[in-house]
Amino acid sequence: MVLARLLNLPDSLQAVGVPLPWNRRHFLEVMVARKRAGQRNFNSAYIVSTCGRVCPKEVYVADLLDPLWRDRASLRPRAGDTLNSWHMTLAQFHGLGSFLAAQVVADMKYVLPLNGASDWHTFAASGPGSRRGLSRGLGQRVDLPWTEDAWRLELARLREWLNNRLRWDELLHAQDAQNCLCEFDKYERTRLGEGRPKRRFDGGAE
Repeated sequence: MVLARLLNLPDSLQAVGVPLPWNRRHFLEVMVARKRAGQRNFNSAYIVSTCGRVCPKEVYVADLLDPLWRDRASLRPRAGDTLNSWHMTLAQFHGLGSFLAAQVVADMKYVLPLNGASDWHTFAASGPGSRRGLSRGLGQRVDLPWTEDAWRLELARLREWLNNRLRWDELLHAQDAQNCLCEFDKYERTRLGEGRPKRRFDGGAE
């Protein structure tokens, strides 16, 4: 799931194939061949930088995944883990960080053992977009310097407010609320002329 989030592009994931067991040589051969053919390997939805290293992004990703695969036995979530505790375990690895680790948690929370985590509905971690989105929603200045604890507290209040009004069959969990804030920030940036979206929305697409 870390590889899936880093590439975030179905075509390149399909080309790599099922990424288990992790095979660095195969991964790089596929990525290099695609690049030479003029094909994209990464979706631009996430900014995957090389953290200052001068190397191809594909090599950087392989270097990031090597230690994750090496330590997979200790990294696997276990019964009794919370989303927050597993998020902290992932985020300690160089190159992941809080935001990307939380995106992996968002995928893994739907399967055992994390689908029974006690904080399934309440865990979320902020990203730049959701911090700006929450500030906008509260009528605060966009660059308000949130601490993570303060952001989570306000997100919990917002989630309760939304769930009391939406009354959907399924409660909006905290990570979905966080995602809504990120998308709200994009909408407002475009509406207010503060930036341009990376791509246009095509309502007729499949």
